[in-house]
Amino acid sequence: MKMLAFLSGELTNSSKYFSSFADVSNENANNINGTFGNKQTNLWKPWSYEHRLQVVKKVEAAKKSLDSKNLAVSTKRQKVTGLIGSLKSRQEFNPPLGKFIDKAHAEPLHLKNNACALVHRYFLEEVLKVSNLSKKISFSQLPANSQLVIYINTLKYKCCLSRLANKVVKFFDESGNDAKAFSYRFTGKDSREFLKHFMLLVDCLEPALENNTKSQFHFHVLAFLTLILRDCVSLFSRISISDEQVSSLSILCKQFFKLNVTFFNSSNPIVWTLGNVVPVHCKDLKAKYGMGLGLNSMEGRESKHVAIARYSSNISYQSRWEQIFMHEYISLL
Repeated sequence: MKMLAFLSGELTNSSKYFSSFADVSNENANNINGTFGNKQTNLWKPWSYEHRLQVVKKVEAAKKSLDSKNLAVSTKRQKVTGLIGSLKSRQEFNPPLGKFIDKAHAEPLHLKNNACALVHRYFLEEVLKVSNLSKKISFSQLPANSQLVIYINTLKYKCCLSRLANKVVKFFDESGNDAKAFSYRFTGKDSREFLKHFMLLVDCLEPALENNTKSQFHFHVLAFLTLILRDCVSLFSRISISDEQVSSLSILCKQFFKLNVTFFNSSNPIVWTLGNVVPVHCKDLKAKYGMGLGLNSMEGRESKHVAIARYSSNISYQSRWEQIFMHEYISLL
């Protein structure tokens, strides 16, 4: 999304209108009845290229006016961003990609990883709540029957998420019970293992909850939310997808969005994009190319990828990419 904001000539994703795909703001992002599309009835609509250029002209005029005034740089910047927000836009410069920016689509890999990181934070909040750790204590001092210890052992030995488990332990020793401040960047492997084994986490936490209580109901909602996320990821990460699966994806994404807003008071860019933009973009790619949103995935394309480094050994510099692709093709066969 940062790359897309740069290629769009827009403000960062921390702005009031946070999405490069639609005119959604922090004020209406949690509207569970809102829809995204080009129709008149849609609450959120894609940015039009003409509107982008109109906003840029007004911003450039404002910048020229501010240059003649003796103001601090931070004050000038604040006025510029305030103007862009008042114009109900996030556009500052002409898009470097030109009209091609209208063809930008949501990218599945990082959306999947960020969504899994968000849902795991919900799990961690439940664990710390059930553990009821009131005083400052290190993880090594916890008894073996502590719910947090059981949760960490499940992550490490059953879910194959030892790196995440170690990060949680380190975070707990440093910050204590503030689960909302926990931050961990999920990789594709972490997301796959988390979605594959999340019911093991549910199974280790459920016995600690009292029957027929509000906390138990909330925890069951969390388990259902993760199940919905797993099905969403399974569908929007595919290259080959049927029309029936596209329709199912629309229903699942909307459920994910509504559950987050209703029960977890969460409507951040990750939740909003997955719930509203993903099904529309997947349907668009299916109509245009007969393929799913996985066509747009960044997975396995980073320069540090192990396979590329292996293929690039012992090759000539001038024709390196031709030889790398040829090597990859033969290896796949």
